Amino acid sequence: MALVEVMITSYILIFQLESLLGFIEDNSDSLEQQDYDNAYKVWSGFDIVARLKQINLGPDTWKEYEVKAWYYCRQL
Repeated sequence: MALVEVMITSYILIFQLESLLGFIEDNSDSLEQQDYDNAYKVWSGFDIVARLKQINLGPDTWKEYEVKAWYYCRQL
């Protein structure tokens, strides 16, 4: 794989990881306090898949990113 392809793949992975981090941070405000040091939020399977699709990490694109991540990590 050419250097340009590795760079593009790394930028795509960085974008996806930043999207996932933003998803986690955005939803951490809606957690319900369970006790002193625990909080939780319960989602249905449908709800979590819909939310992940919004950041392009749904089941229809997951395999593509998995392959890119595997290939990128192999290049390191």
